[in-house]
Amino acid sequence: MNSSEEEPETTVLGVHECWRHLRSSSVDRLAGVGSTGPEIFPVNYLPEDGTVIFRTGPGTKFDALLEGGPVALEADGLNPYGRLPGASW
Repeated sequence: MNSSEEEPETTVLGVHECWRHLRSSSVDRLAGVGSTGPEIFPVNYLPEDGTVIFRTGPGTKFDALLEGGPVALEADGLNPYGRLPGASW
C-alpha cells in the first residue's frame, strides 16, 4: 500500500439524509453477526415511516436478527436502473 495515497473522507450523515439515501435504493446489504461470525446478505427492502421492512424466511438472516446482536444496513448507491447516482453512462 502506498502511504502517500489520500485517505478517503468520512462524512457523518444526519438522520434525514440517511433515510433519503435508503429511499433512493431498493437493494441493499444487511450485515449481522450470527453464531458463526459476521454475515452479509443482499436484501430487497422498503423504508416506511422510520422503519426498514424486508421479508425473509427461516434461516441465517432470520436467526441473526432473533439473536438480538447488532445489525447494519448498507445502501449500495444503485438506482432501480442499475446505475450510480449522477453517472452519465
